[in-house]
Amino acid sequence: MSKPLSPNKLLIYSGILSLSLLSIANPAFANNGRSQSTTTTTTTVVGPTQTATPATSSFTVGLADLGKIFRVNFDGNVGTQAVAGLSSFVDFTFKGFETVAGNTIAKFQAVLDDTSSGGITSRVTGLGFNTSSTLLSSSASGLFDKAHLNGAFPNQFGNVNVCFNAGNTCQGGGNGGIATAGGTGTFDFSLTLAGAVNSLTLNNLGVRYQSIAGTSLGSSGTGRATSVTVTNPPTTPPTNPPTTPPTTPPTTPPTTPPTTPPTTPPTTPPTTPPTTPPTTPPTTPPTTPPTTPPTTPPTTPPTTPPTTPPVTPPVTPPVTPPVTPPVTPPIFDTPIDGTKPNDPTPPVTPPAPPTPPKPPTPKPTKVPEPGTIAALALVSAIAVRYRKQRDTEAEI
Repeated sequence: MSKPLSPNKLLIYSGILSLSLLSIANPAFANNGRSQSTTTTTTTVVGPTQTATPATSSFTVGLADLGKIFRVNFDGNVGTQAVAGLSSFVDFTFKGFETVAGNTIAKFQAVLDDTSSGGITSRVTGLGFNTSSTLLSSSASGLFDKAHLNGAFPNQFGNVNVCFNAGNTCQGGGNGGIATAGGTGTFDFSLTLAGAVNSLTLNNLGVRYQSIAGTSLGSSGTGRATSVTVTNPPTTPPTNPPTTPPTTPPTTPPTTPPTTPPTTPPTTPPTTPPTTPPTTPPTTPPTTPPTTPPTTPPTTPPTTPPTTPPVTPPVTPPVTPPVTPPVTPPIFDTPIDGTKPNDPTPPVTPPAPPTPPKPPTPKPTKVPEPGTIAALALVSAIAVRYRKQRDTEAEI
């Protein structure tokens, strides 16, 4: 007979059984009570524009596509038959969206080129497409200045929401457009769309050909978009300005100042000391050197030289002496040389009284320059020290 379980063991076994049943019923409980949540991250991948078929050729512009260029290439056919060499392309540049009175205006610039080759020549006279949003109105200026809503291209192309040309309908382009080897033509157009629009798709793109030559099928045809390529706006302008300015300023200032000042002060004092020290050493050296040299040396030298050697004294002496001789007898009795007419012996002119010597002009006392005083003081100090040293050596 089996032994009955004690109450404690029974409690433990019942607890273990309860935990097992909870783990089976709810796996999250087995993971420490934390629920496992699965997070799904959705990433929008924008791939490059792929080659489009005539039926689905399109491109989409959004707020991030401002300034991008969408090149759409077109083939050509006449009477629904493809013509090799009949081709063209249009570069659409997206200029942005503008909100006016609750509606959205999308702005574009189109550059068109007829690239027909292989003996085929033509003239592109119209461009048309459909829009993904409701089109209320449109306008154009430039190569094509007429916009027609809800028209159709000939050659069984079909209907388009809007077409641009220089004619009165989508069927005729008049004499406008761009011809083969005639360069490119540019026009601007805007599309007024209903409501708020921040993304727009242009599809069912087509062109109208006229004046086709080089084929027997006819002179009028159409072309459908075959591929779309995207070019980002150029990013070169910001690189030029920062290069030139920083180079020149830092080079000039540091070079000139440090060279001149250190050379002048040390050279003058050591040259003259041995010659003139014994004359006036003890009197002036202690007082003048410390005060004057630092303040006045740079300013006074340029001013003193021009004042000391004036040129006025030599000019005055020659002017005064020649004034006395004119005290001679009347001029009409004697000629200029002092002889009377018919007088063989010329009179001897008495010598002019000697001119009293002029008192010597006192020369202005030349005040020694502060630099000279400083040099003499330095020399005197060296001489005194030298003499004391000699006296000391003599006593020893």
